[in-house]
This record gives sequence, structure tokens and C-alpha cells, in this order.
Amino acid sequence: MTLFALVFFEPKASFHHESLHISATGERIVKQTLTDGSEIDLNSLAKLSVHYSAKSRDITLHEGEALFAVAKDVNRPFKVTSGNLKFEALGTVFNITKKTNRHELVVLEGQVKTLLENPLPQSWIINAGEKLLLSKTGEALLSKIHQGTPPNWFDNHLVAEKMPLGVLIKYMSNWSTLPIKISPEVSGRLISGQFDLAQTHHNLDILVRLYNLKLQKTDSYWMLVKDANLQ
Repeated sequence: MTLFALVFFEPKASFHHESLHISATGERIVKQTLTDGSEIDLNSLAKLSVHYSAKSRDITLHEGEALFAVAKDVNRPFKVTSGNLKFEALGTVFNITKKTNRHELVVLEGQVKTLLENPLPQSWIINAGEKLLLSKTGEALLSKIHQGTPPNWFDNHLVAEKMPLGVLIKYMSNWSTLPIKISPEVSGRLISGQFDLAQTHHNLDILVRLYNLKLQKTDSYWMLVKDANLQ
């Protein structure tokens, strides 16, 4: 984990606090406590910056996934910006995932006001026990979750339900000390099961045995391919 912090103080009640938080491969920042008492957990390979002033608390999620537990402060709203989306906490615990083509918001406690700035301005109030999926084009899908359930990554586990192998490998590669590559001919296979992301070699061994694959290893990466000798 790498953490950089830069703090500025101005006279009287006006102040600014800025910091950058980055998690490395296979690493999470557990309960990083900010100056107001809010806490942030970063999933592997996440990056965010914090800007606090006397009037606002502004977070920018540059990439990856983060879980926020927000301390109440009626005089300073807590806002998270990620791409063309803005999230405002209304006294809450919530999880944001930024991916290439979409964002995912899961609210565990309280409410989160969500604003899509473009291509067409839209807004939502998401309540505890709800999940909002938003595409870059503004398509929204709201669904229910089991209230209070933390995201799967929070305890290093990922539950796959007919997940393409290529997608699963992307998750695993974030936690692996070596990059994991996969041949195109097997990347579309649908995988179901629960995986401990901290156990890379064990996970790969399971995939090899259950899905007729072959694992090749070099000094710089793992490679999953189809074994021609297996039918």
C-alpha cells in the first residue's frame, strides 16, 4: 500500500486537507480514517483523492472500488465524484465500483443521492438495501440487495454465478503477485463458485481441474489455456 498525504492549514476556520490513497495489487486499505472520522476501505488497485475544506468534503474515485462509512457533519456535505457521476451521502455506508463501461453503487445504510451529469442529466435517491447500475450512456438498473451485506471483496471472497472466465480472471489478477493471462478460446466459459481472492494458486488449480484447462507459468505471468489432450 502506498499513501501520500499533503495538508494545508489556513487562518481562522478556513482550512484545506488533501490526500491521495492508492491500493496495490492484492492489497486493501482497511479502515483508513479521515480527519472527520469517516472511514474508507479500498479494494485492490483502487485510487482516490480526498479534498476537505471548511465547507465541503469532496472525494474523487479515480479507479477501482471503495467502501465508505461517512461521519455526520450537517455543515459539510460528503460527495464522491467518479467520471460523470456525483454521489452525495446522506449519513450512510455505501460502496462504489468504477468499471470501464459502468458504475455500481450499493447502499448498506442511509441514503445516497446520485447525479448523472451527462449525456442527459438525471438524479436518483438510492436507499439502504438497493443497488444501482449505471452505464456510461445513462442506462440505469435498480435492484434490491440483502440489507447490511458487505461487498464480496470486503472479506476477500468473490461469488461467481455464470461469470465468463475472462471476467473472473480479471478479478483474480488484481490480487495475484503475477499477472494472469487467458487464451481467447476459453475466456467465454461460464464459471460458478466462490473464490478466495487471496488464494491465487488454489483458485487456478480448481479452474484447471474442473474446466479442462492447462496452466502455464513464466517468470512474469500465469497463462490459462485449453489443454488439447483433454476432451
